[in-house]
Amino acid sequence: MLHHELGLNLLMPVLPLHGPRKPPSLPIAALLSYDLLDAFHGISQSVWDIRQMIQWARAQGATKIGLYGQSIGSYVAALLSGLEDVDVVIAGIPVCDIPDLFVHHAPAYQRQEAEEAGVLGVRTRELFELVSPLSVTPKVALENRFIFAGSDDKVSTPEQAERLWEHWGQPGIRWFAGGHVSFFWSSEVAPFVDHRLHKSGFAVLDR
Repeated sequence: MLHHELGLNLLMPVLPLHGPRKPPSLPIAALLSYDLLDAFHGISQSVWDIRQMIQWARAQGATKIGLYGQSIGSYVAALLSGLEDVDVVIAGIPVCDIPDLFVHHAPAYQRQEAEEAGVLGVRTRELFELVSPLSVTPKVALENRFIFAGSDDKVSTPEQAERLWEHWGQPGIRWFAGGHVSFFWSSEVAPFVDHRLHKSGFAVLDR
């Protein structure tokens, strides 16, 4: 839709430990797992990868660049928006605090074991502050920051979206009634994204 209907040129990076970048020995994508160091290094690698892509796009003559991420991709997009001079950023069903997400989803016994082993705690939070969207101020103008989130998201959780929204200065946000992947079928999300891109001068709508 963004390409065919809005005419945008798209670069679609594959994050580490996802898709073709997932080692065959892993049964599922593992960027977000109980191995928090994988998450830390994966986010760091993602930032490096996409900054190279942005540099390449500019070298090809791109005059406007936006960031649009969903789920863990929104974490990377939000972080990059504080590092790169881009024109618009959209965070969909966002994650903004990986240690907190781990605490939220882990069973009580695993949380206790992680805390006793030093996997969770102050040092872990300090480490993740180095790669946290909540540690940077977006270079994107407030009116060009956008979020959409599910009111019943059991994966990213509404609380994560609210924290990013507050950190970003309460920009435009669209809540839809649904869970983590329900935005695919939501009648609200696609028009929200289209019109926000239009409003920011990033795309022209025919309708």
